[in-house]
Amino acid sequence: MKADTKVTLRISQVELDAIDDFLVRHPEYKTRSDFIRYAVMNTIQQLEKAQFGSEIVQVRLSKMVLNILSDMVDLGLFLDLDNAVNYFLNRSVQSNRLNEEISTMVQGYSNSTKLLDNFREEISGRGKNEIRKKGDLHDR
Repeated sequence: MKADTKVTLRISQVELDAIDDFLVRHPEYKTRSDFIRYAVMNTIQQLEKAQFGSEIVQVRLSKMVLNILSDMVDLGLFLDLDNAVNYFLNRSVQSNRLNEEISTMVQGYSNSTKLLDNFREEISGRGKNEIRKKGDLHDR
């Protein structure tokens, strides 16, 4: 077995504190080195996926949600905002909530053409700055 290579890494005390706080909440990472190795390899995989065909999706968040997620990042719960958004999107997919929302939206439509036509009509009827009523199908 090949021995690990030692690398010197300079990070701020704030970053080190964030890593330590994360490690307290995630004992599956035994040491800072374990966590940093994982983070580096995960970042490499994500960057390679992005470079070789992964699609980028933009999500618009309300100021309130953005502030909450930013606070979670500042507290060290997530590495960055993308990580936080991906976490909650993955949770909604895993819990089947996303599938339920899509099923509710397409219910009663015999094919996707009718659904898309209706969706386009609804969207074009809204002003860009119009406030949507709570409970609108697309705002959940």
